[in-house]
Amino acid sequence: MIKSWGDWVILSAISLHNNPEFSTQLRKGEDWIILLIMIQYGLAEDIDLRVKEIIRKLKMTHIDETRVICLRSQGSGSKRVIARCHGLSRIMQVALTKEPHYVIEILSERFDQLSQEDQTKVLIHEVLHIPHSFGGGFRAHKPYVTRAKVQRMYDEFMKAEE
Repeated sequence: MIKSWGDWVILSAISLHNNPEFSTQLRKGEDWIILLIMIQYGLAEDIDLRVKEIIRKLKMTHIDETRVICLRSQGSGSKRVIARCHGLSRIMQVALTKEPHYVIEILSERFDQLSQEDQTKVLIHEVLHIPHSFGGGFRAHKPYVTRAKVQRMYDEFMKAEE
């Protein structure tokens, strides 16, 4: 039995709906199965180098690459997410007396299975979420981060020389 929830994240309650026996028991309220997984994070130096290459080749001069940190996570229950971009909000900057920073999180279970081309497109997608103000905010998908824009930037990236 877990005594402390500090390091654990409750990701989901599993209904096991594909198994009729479990499904019937759950509908009757007899059992609940809760999946507890600890998400692990680690610095991703390989991703960091690739993101810096993207920033340089695409001349994204508004991004201070020293304040973009890349992490690889494992253990997420997410089914659709491949990567995430996190900004340090203004209130957190003030509270921690820190300048704006961004974290690009790669969900290892999904990202690592992609081709090199698709991985690069995902990284471009995440970098596009960083606004020109570089103030900790976040750019929405439309009109800033679209498939067409990612493809155009990928094509530029492939043609660029460092």
